[in-house]
Amino acid sequence: IIALQLGHAVINYKQQELIAGHTEAISQAYEKNFEQEEEINLPSQNENLRTAAGASGGGGRGAFSLTKQPSLFTTRRSSVAVNDRAWDFDVFQKSEEELLMHAIDIFDERGLFSRFSIPVSTFVNFVNAVKDGYAEQAPYHNSYHAYDVMHVCYLLMTKCRADEYLESFNVLSILVAALAHDLGHDGFNNAFHANSGSDLAVTYNGISILENYSAAYLFRILRKKDCNIFLRLNDEEMYKMRTRLIDMILDTDAKNHFMLMTRFKHGLEMKKLSRGLLSSMILHVSDVSNPTRPGPIARQWAYSVQREFFRQGDREKQLGIAHSPFMDRDYENLPRMQIAFIDAVVQPVFQLLADFLPSVEDHCIKPLQLNRAFWHSMCQRGANKTDDIKFFLASQTSNDLVPSPPPVNTLADGRRES
Repeated sequence: IIALQLGHAVINYKQQELIAGHTEAISQAYEKNFEQEEEINLPSQNENLRTAAGASGGGGRGAFSLTKQPSLFTTRRSSVAVNDRAWDFDVFQKSEEELLMHAIDIFDERGLFSRFSIPVSTFVNFVNAVKDGYAEQAPYHNSYHAYDVMHVCYLLMTKCRADEYLESFNVLSILVAALAHDLGHDGFNNAFHANSGSDLAVTYNGISILENYSAAYLFRILRKKDCNIFLRLNDEEMYKMRTRLIDMILDTDAKNHFMLMTRFKHGLEMKKLSRGLLSSMILHVSDVSNPTRPGPIARQWAYSVQREFFRQGDREKQLGIAHSPFMDRDYENLPRMQIAFIDAVVQPVFQLLADFLPSVEDHCIKPLQLNRAFWHSMCQRGANKTDDIKFFLASQTSNDLVPSPPPVNTLADGRRES
């Protein structure tokens, strides 16, 4: 009996070993370019409780906090201006010079100029080259979108505390990928390029067409010495940076959305994430973050998306190819489009990120729910077109500006007081 029990115990132990090895293989298969030194050791529930208790008692924030690098601009500014650290930062209200300075401020505050020996003049050349690489005639995928995605990445790292799990190398790669992730985008999506047989579709074999083009465009810019912000990286670091940037940019392809979520969810379940995967997640959620912003900004982005969609729909009609969803201006329904996008894409991916970064709930998901409620109210009112929505909002603003009539005092017998 003892021998039998011992035999069962050995078999069970070996089975657990096989399961553990199989699970490890799955984890590495899910994670592209997996590197052991990039692994984030997630704390157990008990460690989380101890961390929370320490934080409430005024202790440190965690084991993965970034080491603050000295600022190059200590005489001019100590960090990003308070007003520019907010979710209501509106790129549409900023000049090109202000957006460039905002990028400089963010890189400076994160200590990236000093940590990676990046001359500010080289960085300015790089950002200007990236800006020039965006098609300004594209209503949505233009340089404003690039700056906005960079800003949201910055907020997720600071206000939502993702930087506790990242190193300076990861922060640099995220911010650069944010600026460059849609370089060269012409305002027509991958499906359009594939269906129309464009030169880009042929060049990239119909696989992540625009994302591959953007990544290649980025490294063409970096080949210019006066734009090469990675000049001080050694060969090994540059290889890793190039691999990381390509992975992150390709992960912004809408077709990779659900696989990215699966990889991230698996990492959370196994209590094993890599910094590379977290970096991709931060960039991707920032790329689809428009509905999580304050109402006026979220609506401005929604209008821009619809203009770009209709621009593509018109071109599809001219070429006689299949119409893409929500791109036919004859069937305009902006509220339904936004609700579908929120329910299918934005809400699930932000909720998944909130499972790892709890403060995402307050910073992003609550505004998202408010914006969804707004679009739902527009559906109920039958305000399906942009003009109808803008008219409704203008009328609400006008009503708010109309002064209330003075109170009417009445006498005891019900007559108005003269």
